[in-house]
Amino acid sequence: MKVKFKVFGGLSERFAELMKKDWHEFEEGMTLAEFLEEQNMPPKAYWIATVNKELVHEDYIIKDGDTIQIFPPIAGGC
Repeated sequence: MKVKFKVFGGLSERFAELMKKDWHEFEEGMTLAEFLEEQNMPPKAYWIATVNKELVHEDYIIKDGDTIQIFPPIAGGC
């Protein structure tokens, strides 16, 4: 089973090698958290995840053909 994996912001430099691959293999029934742990992603406090452009939690069960996008947390204001 395969997913697309994209990383944005400050995390993109750290995971540039991973992003060179079009598809990433995973085991059926794997959660987003398990997949990201295999990719050496830092703890949840350092990212926000979407799958197929919808916000998901780390217990999301990834599916064949999903597109996983990881964003650094957003902060700002006056």
